[in-house]
Amino acid sequence: MEQKKQKIGYIIFLFAVYLWSVFLFAACQKQPTWQEQYDLGMRYLSESNYEEAILAFTAAIEIDPNNADTYFKLTESYMAIDKPKEASQVLFQGYRMTVNNTSTSDLTLCDIGLHHFAEQDYDKAILVFTVAIAVEPTQADTYYYLGSVYAAIGDVEACNRVFLEGFQATGDHRMNPNIYSVGGYEWERYNENIPLNKRATHIDFNLFSSKEQALISQFIELLVLGEKEKLQDALILENGFPYQFCTETDKYKVSVVIAKSNPIAIGFGNDGRNNKIGWEEDEASPSTQLILYIEIRPENGQGFRYLYTENFEEGDSYFHSTEYYRTIDCQDWQYNGEWTGSINDSVIHILSYANSNTEERFFQTVYEEAGTAVNNVVTLERYATVSSREYRNGQLINSYETDEPLWGMPESRISVHERW
Repeated sequence: MEQKKQKIGYIIFLFAVYLWSVFLFAACQKQPTWQEQYDLGMRYLSESNYEEAILAFTAAIEIDPNNADTYFKLTESYMAIDKPKEASQVLFQGYRMTVNNTSTSDLTLCDIGLHHFAEQDYDKAILVFTVAIAVEPTQADTYYYLGSVYAAIGDVEACNRVFLEGFQATGDHRMNPNIYSVGGYEWERYNENIPLNKRATHIDFNLFSSKEQALISQFIELLVLGEKEKLQDALILENGFPYQFCTETDKYKVSVVIAKSNPIAIGFGNDGRNNKIGWEEDEASPSTQLILYIEIRPENGQGFRYLYTENFEEGDSYFHSTEYYRTIDCQDWQYNGEWTGSINDSVIHILSYANSNTEERFFQTVYEEAGTAVNNVVTLERYATVSSREYRNGQLINSYETDEPLWGMPESRISVHERW
């Protein structure tokens, strides 16, 4: 019996040694790296073997959850097999892990797409907005943003195609081909003749929080009082509103743009050089841009408009700002009556040379304008005065200022404005 027990103990010992050897062998085996799993996923993706690509990219994310590219390749794989919901979940996960690092519940795909658009990472922005359209094909903003990305990279055909699809799917007039075409777009025609409360940018005043309602009321009060500096500060400090919206208070219809280096709001237009619609920045000297705009109209009475823009280019230290302030009589919410306004157009140009001499040149043109409006067609006359100053190493070396309106004669203008 004792011999039998010894034999069983020996067998158990040998089995334990075997298991320990297996464990050590497995432990010594090299675990796959993120790069290996990513490369494997890329090979499967190139071979259109999407299910295997999904497995490989998922494994890569488990190894390194902080690599943004893996999430986008996994998104591409899901979209290739027509699974946009799964793709959207990956985008949310990737954004939170690599950019936002939060679990904000009100995050949208448009937020993610706009982030990549602002970073000028156009391929990622296109993918995100494409997923957003697949998930919710009746959401107008996603078509508009996707078309805007294509316009920014100069793909006119793709932009027109997306805008046409967007207009057909949603009826959003921002993409109405009768109003818009990439080859010849005019901002003045944006939403032309579309009632304010029918526009895609319209938000019912009651949907704003009490704090937001108070801010809008503050904007209006400062505009009416002509407190331009305070109004500018209030608009710049505000970050909670959409970059563009319109609404209606108990007295006014209101349109607002608060665009701080927003590519959709300020980089979208004719660049004036090659008649191409797209991102307007000169690649050699990137600029920081700002647009602040608010317009209010009563049903009958005096309306007001304020616009402030600035552009700063570091390449040659060039700063340009323009400020408009206008009042005009309204009837039935439209421009009908007397018009007055002023424009302050200023440029600061700083030139530095190898011998450390620095020249600063200040140019300013001030326009005063007056006229009349009939059914939003404004006929006005402008008088301009000009001043300039040149400094070298802080010392004034030259200055010029007109004592009378420039050339002593008016400049006539006709301007057509939107119907509200």
